[in-house]
Amino acid sequence: MKTILFLLLFMASVSQAKNAYVPPPEKWKCTEDSSERQDNVWLLCASGEGDKQLWAMYRALANAVTEFNLLCKESSDCKDQKRTMEPMRATCQNDGVSWKCWRLLKVTVY
Repeated sequence: MKTILFLLLFMASVSQAKNAYVPPPEKWKCTEDSSERQDNVWLLCASGEGDKQLWAMYRALANAVTEFNLLCKESSDCKDQKRTMEPMRATCQNDGVSWKCWRLLKVTVY
């Protein structure tokens, strides 16, 4: 039982450390398209729309990746570098007809 509790606490602390570069929610609401760079960590928030929630989420992620690729290509210290992409969260709204989703993507460039 102590081992299970230790593992749960360890996993929670690793999860918090993993998200250390994400600004607090009051600063980064991810309700509009925007991007932010802190050294080698990029935070991108992009939106997508669709008649189904799954399509809206997919388009939001694809738009975030596209925005990163465009910015990275023009940055001398980013292009041709290895990178890790980590989807952070998605927020979706349905207006009764279609879905709109915002996706926060974290990219670390090495």
